[in-house]
Amino acid sequence: MGEIAYRRGDPGAASRWLESALAQDKRHVRAHWLAGNVWHDSGELDRAIASYRRALRAAPGFAEVHNDLGAAYYAK
Repeated sequence: MGEIAYRRGDPGAASRWLESALAQDKRHVRAHWLAGNVWHDSGELDRAIASYRRALRAAPGFAEVHNDLGAAYYAK
């Protein structure tokens, strides 16, 4: 649901759904990645970087996360 809300352009709903998913599974890679995208889009780069790094700890080969982490560092 968080991904759907994010894709529809509703960051508030996306954030709530993603936080709910992460409360149940701290290692949910896609939820960390999408949360990073929500934070990145809203300009909260430190939070985005933290979310991307958590995603990479769980799935070091997730190429999109590497790309988005680099973009967040560049924006910062």
